[in-house]
Amino acid sequence: MGVIYLIRHGETDWNRQERLQGITDVPLNRSGIAQGRRLAGWLSRVGARYILTSPLQRARQTAMILHRAGGCPVIVQDELREIDHGVWTGMTLSEIGRRFPLGLACWHTNPEKLRVESAEPLQQAYSRASSFLWQVIGMAWRGDVVVVSHGVIIALMVCAAMGSPSARMWDFPQANACIQAIRIHRRQIAALETLDNGPSS
Repeated sequence: MGVIYLIRHGETDWNRQERLQGITDVPLNRSGIAQGRRLAGWLSRVGARYILTSPLQRARQTAMILHRAGGCPVIVQDELREIDHGVWTGMTLSEIGRRFPLGLACWHTNPEKLRVESAEPLQQAYSRASSFLWQVIGMAWRGDVVVVSHGVIIALMVCAAMGSPSARMWDFPQANACIQAIRIHRRQIAALETLDNGPSS
């Protein structure tokens, strides 16, 4: 049985401010670096064969902290980048609530129906995340795999693993440095479990 560990990157200043990052390349803050180091301690006990990471800096930094602890190779995968929030990028949730109250309500209740200017539609992100998940499942028989990505994309990967539509993404919230484990048996999903709610800051 192989395991795929889904890890959301460590904290950034924009996370702390509840500001949407999307594909903006925001680095980890001091708390995020500390979270990565605690994750590295966990990985040194668990072990993995590969670390697959989003190309965005906050994920790559987290992956490199893990790499330095465990030595397994880091492979950058564009499919793991965060969803593009379009014109909402850089805004805090409170700012979005004031300027786009109906849009924010839709994002929280029917995210698959939301349309934001210049943003990647949720269903497109779901197709990208689910297709990549099945590729990784094909790798897991050769050894455990760590995937470092972002809140929306990991939630969509968990939806795909559960056979749930993208509309249920809020059922699977991801704290920074949270670990979800997908256990694989004979190239099929055998179990899904949350291992950690995120190392304390």
